[in-house]
Amino acid sequence: MESKTMKRSNEVKQDFFEILSQMQPDLAYDLSQKVQEINRAISEFGGEGKLTLECSFKQSPKFSEAARIISFRVNATMPKKSYKDSVRFATYNGEIVSDDPDQMNLPFENEN
Repeated sequence: MESKTMKRSNEVKQDFFEILSQMQPDLAYDLSQKVQEINRAISEFGGEGKLTLECSFKQSPKFSEAARIISFRVNATMPKKSYKDSVRFATYNGEIVSDDPDQMNLPFENEN
């Protein structure tokens, strides 16, 4: 006995991006925009970016055995401008200062 998968293996295959563009044209457009944003950020700040498209599929017997509910989630990670670390010291009352408040000052003699 032939399985349903084997029977369907001779069907015409469709391009995923074409299917996505038909189902969710706004999503396809947003993905294209995110690719450009990530590449602009890499040019400006260096580093690396990441674009993830998560597709979840589940059967929907409410419609028919072949019906699927497809959900999408997009996550984009872009490089950002980085800043150098600074070392400062906290005083006992919570202020931030350049000199360590616990370090003793050295006595300097005035040469005049």
